[in-house]
Amino acid sequence: MLARLIPWLLVVAVSAVCFGIVRRASNVAAESVRVAEAKQLEAQGQIVAEQESKAELNKDIEAALKDNAELQKELDEVLKVAPDARVTRVVRASTGPVAACGALRPPEPSQCDCTPCLVAPGDTMQIGFTELGLETKRGNSLLKGTAKCERLLPEPRTVIAEKALDEKLSEVSELAPLPDTRWPWYTHLAIGVGAGLAAGLYLGRK
Repeated sequence: MLARLIPWLLVVAVSAVCFGIVRRASNVAAESVRVAEAKQLEAQGQIVAEQESKAELNKDIEAALKDNAELQKELDEVLKVAPDARVTRVVRASTGPVAACGALRPPEPSQCDCTPCLVAPGDTMQIGFTELGLETKRGNSLLKGTAKCERLLPEPRTVIAEKALDEKLSEVSELAPLPDTRWPWYTHLAIGVGAGLAAGLYLGRK
């Protein structure tokens, strides 16, 4: 009885090895394609998210929260209402140096001898950041966005500076996806062929 089972056990063992080899080769090939695309996109001036391990991403999260009490406060409030939420992307972006522009700030009536300026101490400012996160079919994430600085008060409300993000001064980190454990069609084909050949050889000896 045991002697008859040995050939089938060998078939199962060989099939399992084939599964592992083919699946690993598939994952390696997909990662190579993704990395090649990422390099191409970066060469064309695009901001491409760097896929990192959980430990590496946690370091980026700590760096982003360091000396930023407001951001830490916002994160704490989110975790209160969604305790199972996790940070999967960290964006630290800069436009780089940009010349100020816009309507000059009118001087106060009592300071008419002063030179008009865009911003003065005590003025109310606002900085807005708009982000568009994109993802390619090959698994790469991209970032497009602009930052805008405005003077709200005193009126008139005016844009002080506005510019798109500078890819050389910006970096994005995100949690790398887990390997896909689903077996593609060619693994099933390899298993079928391997099992068929093994079974044929076994039955042919009888």
